[in-house]
Amino acid sequence: MVAFKVLYSLYQKTFTIDSTIELVKNFIFQKRLWTLWYIACLFFLNIIFYLVTKFAKKNISKAVIVIAMAFIGLVYYKSGGLPLPWNIDACFMAIPFFFGGFVLKDNSNKIDNLLSQTKNKILLFLAFGLINVVFGYLNIKTIGKGLEMFYSEYANPLFTYISAFAGIFAVIIFSRFFTIKPIRYIGGNSLIYYAWHQTIMIPVTTIIFSFLGFQESYDIYKPYYWCYKLVQLAVIIIVLTIPTVIVEKTNLRVLLGKRKIV
Repeated sequence: MVAFKVLYSLYQKTFTIDSTIELVKNFIFQKRLWTLWYIACLFFLNIIFYLVTKFAKKNISKAVIVIAMAFIGLVYYKSGGLPLPWNIDACFMAIPFFFGGFVLKDNSNKIDNLLSQTKNKILLFLAFGLINVVFGYLNIKTIGKGLEMFYSEYANPLFTYISAFAGIFAVIIFSRFFTIKPIRYIGGNSLIYYAWHQTIMIPVTTIIFSFLGFQESYDIYKPYYWCYKLVQLAVIIIVLTIPTVIVEKTNLRVLLGKRKIV
């Protein structure tokens, strides 16, 4: 990705040695760099939460530690703290979501039983969807912004966590209504799509579309904008599926943290 950025700067005639050194430094320390910032954050979240589980055996003890960490992160955010190397500051605010996923996985059988009935799925989806919208609206209404970890913005933390968790639960329940294989495949092999779509594929497709005579539009109220974005999305998914399949079907899969093919 760094190599692509260097080539792209050469294409745009903005290349300098100083900017390249700064790019490499930012890549190494990962302070909110591209979409990769979340990968670094997730890496350290795994380590931090592993230590939490080793120290605290009961979920209530884990919850106390997680809440304390979130409070520390909130104090750091409120005091104007800048992003730390490898986005460790974001780990403190993100760990409640990580803990939530841990609890959900720990109770997956109970959740499966609860959501086995269509009536329960519909009612819970509507309830969590409504909570997400209401508390998200309250954030925007009272603070003027919502959750944006990239910019260290958390608005009203109480409203933010309630809205975010409700939205997560609503999406999980919504996914139970469908078994669309392509979407499930992308979801299960999302790292390449996630890492390359914004930094590499969007600039490349924008250049290609421009060369073909299709200029990007920024007017979201015109049909052309949505047609352009949908075509761009389709091209990105198709192109990035190729390296994803190659990695998935070969021993390169170890690069994504998966086992070798025996």
